[in-house]
Amino acid sequence: MDRTLEIGAFAIAHAEHDGVLVTTVIGDVDHGSVEVIDTELSARLDRRPAALVVDLDGVEFFGSLGITALLRAHQRAARLGVGFAVAVSRRPALRTLQVTDLVEVLRVRRTLREAVDLVRAVA
Repeated sequence: MDRTLEIGAFAIAHAEHDGVLVTTVIGDVDHGSVEVIDTELSARLDRRPAALVVDLDGVEFFGSLGITALLRAHQRAARLGVGFAVAVSRRPALRTLQVTDLVEVLRVRRTLREAVDLVRAVA
């Protein structure tokens, strides 16, 4: 990873995969971490990359605050013309996104490779 920010058991890291910026979230997405996620995703989008993928496979808890953070990032990416997708295969985050019908809106893919390929194809 190019840059990692750790706060207790929570971490957020940024790296580039095949020309796509990937932000990886590890730990619980809750009131204690969502502000960090918002700030970090906003900072990445300020750089106006061609695309951004948010990798949630390391997430242990994912609730409504996580959904809100992803929707904000998705909407901002759309305004800036930045491709956006989410990679997640593990139940905590995936199930929440499925139940809220956000899988298509946020362009959720089950692997990082699929998400990166998706945004590269569109960018």
